[in-house]
Amino acid sequence: MNWIHRYWFYCLALISAALHSINFIIVDWVTFALLLTVGIPTWLPTLAQWIKALEKTNDGWKLLLREDPLGLPAEQIQRISDIQAEIIPQAQVPSAKPTYLNLSVHAKRVLKSLWHFQCQIFGEDAPQRWGFGVGQQAPDFVTFSLGTKELEWDKYVFIDPRGMAYLTNEGVEVCRQNKQPLQDELLYYKQFMPAPTT
Repeated sequence: MNWIHRYWFYCLALISAALHSINFIIVDWVTFALLLTVGIPTWLPTLAQWIKALEKTNDGWKLLLREDPLGLPAEQIQRISDIQAEIIPQAQVPSAKPTYLNLSVHAKRVLKSLWHFQCQIFGEDAPQRWGFGVGQQAPDFVTFSLGTKELEWDKYVFIDPRGMAYLTNEGVEVCRQNKQPLQDELLYYKQFMPAPTT
């Protein structure tokens, strides 16, 4: 029942548009303005999630969008910024192909877990790939995300729509070339639940 309270305006607008398109009802501008006015409690919070401010400048009106429309807490955004400041200078090393040694700690942790369980479950040469993800509520979600994004940028991992990371062929090759450093790396991600099905 909560979804009706949250989305009734969108449902009403969709039904009205459908009935208008088959000429069952006629929605003129006055009716449309009334629909928008009545729906303010529904669409205004959605709009406020994306828009930070509307400022009047000398050139006219300026719309400022939020940097984080998902509404992450400020301390989590700060943690992301701190970690990015740590990773980005390393990611900008001017080399044709990044090496294992150039990867951040977060990327190495993800790579270590992917390689460890790939070898343990499927084997080093298997065409199947073992993968894992970290839930958004987990305390290490931010570091996992930054590590996987870095590896995805380097084409070492593939991230599916569920957020699960898998080694690519290039990732497998990097792991093969760096077996000893990977073996020395601490196994950080090692407790897993079944993957979501959707």
